[in-house]
Amino acid sequence: MDKNLINNLLLKKELRFNSYGKLKILMLSDIQETLNYDKRTLNAINKIIEVEKPDLVILGGDNCDGTVLKTEKELREYLDIFSTPMESRKIPWAHVFGNHDHDIEVDDIKKTKIYEEYEYCISKHTENIYGTTNFVLPIKYSNKNQIAFNIWGLDSNNLIVNSNMEIDKNMDLLKKPSISCRWDVVHFEQLEWYWNSSKEIEKYCNKKINGILFMHIPPWEFQYIVENPEYTNAKR
Repeated sequence: MDKNLINNLLLKKELRFNSYGKLKILMLSDIQETLNYDKRTLNAINKIIEVEKPDLVILGGDNCDGTVLKTEKELREYLDIFSTPMESRKIPWAHVFGNHDHDIEVDDIKKTKIYEEYEYCISKHTENIYGTTNFVLPIKYSNKNQIAFNIWGLDSNNLIVNSNMEIDKNMDLLKKPSISCRWDVVHFEQLEWYWNSSKEIEKYCNKKINGILFMHIPPWEFQYIVENPEYTNAKR
């Protein structure tokens, strides 16, 4: 069996729909805290989890303020605090990186492996393509050992350092406006990984599998409309 397929099928903590065919996901995005955090933030997270009782928590990026946290030690100390709402309740959780997570001056693979050290963190990552937090989390039926649904994550990366991107090159050739956004995008090789991984899983399961995708920065087409309202006929 292909190594990528094996990694995609395996989970540290199994996810299953309940007997009613439901699984509740709570997404928490843009926590953007530091070790000198506002206690109201942590209290709010605890309260939301108490009320909603999710089966899975997704941290949707900018999980910390990477312009302040600088070292592996600081990230570990931070995650010791902000993973507690899930870890103490034994709730599986996963994360995608946002631009501020990339701001931490630590290798991205090292950063995500620190997350993955936590018992109930079921995050995965890729090492051979652009971006890091690219993953799939299969959810099985309540009453059989088959995949019913897939949860996908893609790393939307960090800042665009310059405009020398393939997207902009193509736009220039077509004589269309540049993306001109300072945020990065999901790169083609990530989309290729998603496509190939999806096809591999569906071939293995011999059926189509629905899913949901989590990422931090919206696809560049959304920003393109905002940046170019006249060209895209989006003026009010």
